[in-house]
Amino acid sequence: MSSCKSSNSSNKCCGGACLTKNSCNLLTWENPKNSAIVLSSILSSLLLIKYVNLLALFFRLSTFILLFSGLAEYLGKSITGTGLITKIKSSYPKFNNKNFIGDFAEFYAPHAVTILKKFEINIKNLYTSVNIENTIKSGVLSYLIYKITNIFSIWTLCFISTIISFTAPKIYLLNKEIIDKTILDLFELLKVKFNKLSNSINESYGPHIDAAKKKITPIIKLIESKLPIRTAGSTVNEPIIESSSTKSTTTSSNIIDESSNIKKVNQSINETEVDFNALGEQLKQDAINATKEADVFTREKVDAPEKL
Repeated sequence: MSSCKSSNSSNKCCGGACLTKNSCNLLTWENPKNSAIVLSSILSSLLLIKYVNLLALFFRLSTFILLFSGLAEYLGKSITGTGLITKIKSSYPKFNNKNFIGDFAEFYAPHAVTILKKFEINIKNLYTSVNIENTIKSGVLSYLIYKITNIFSIWTLCFISTIISFTAPKIYLLNKEIIDKTILDLFELLKVKFNKLSNSINESYGPHIDAAKKKITPIIKLIESKLPIRTAGSTVNEPIIESSSTKSTTTSSNIIDESSNIKKVNQSINETEVDFNALGEQLKQDAINATKEADVFTREKVDAPEKL
């Protein structure tokens, strides 16, 4: 981002153009000294992370530096009245007035914020399928990375990717014509192989597919004929909305029908009761008649003369 620093005195973000340009320059070795310094720094850092406990090393060095600084300041004040560290700091006024980390962060913060915002927008677009093709490609790439990370460690991937990033662009630029021609030839060969494979599949399975289509077509037409076809003005399966007058008329007619049904039921119940009463009276009369006949028969038998 040095180009940003030199060209943009107002500290306006360039949208990441400076980072892209400097990265391309480093990876293509336009300035071999800078590329070598960056590559060696990255590889050294990776090796330190791999084989050295940096946290323990930091606190160990901090222990020695802090103890030495405090002891030197104390002895200087005790002997000369001025601390040794204070004398050293006064001889380097630029060191006292300069805020290295703060100035660096303050200058590059707008660039970092802009890049992070763009990154967040791109990630949201990927996960919300703004571009379906890019989302599917990212999903396939994510699966490949998932498989690779199951085989290799993160450190191994960082180390290999660093070496490839600093070697592949330069090799490509040195052999651009040969590599482009090889890629085109390979693409044409794959295209021919794919066409042959598709033709062989069509020749082998084409008749079977056509026969299956002929058998399935009548079934599909039958199903389509049974299904309702909804158009813009159709009202298939739509609920019927009744007006208030229709609802009131329907309600009154239902009430009249129910009252007439109730009257018919009551009439049938009354008729049934009458029939039962008549039946009881008839049975009672039959019983009286039977009793009278029995009495007459008994009297006749008693009054009859005895046989000699």
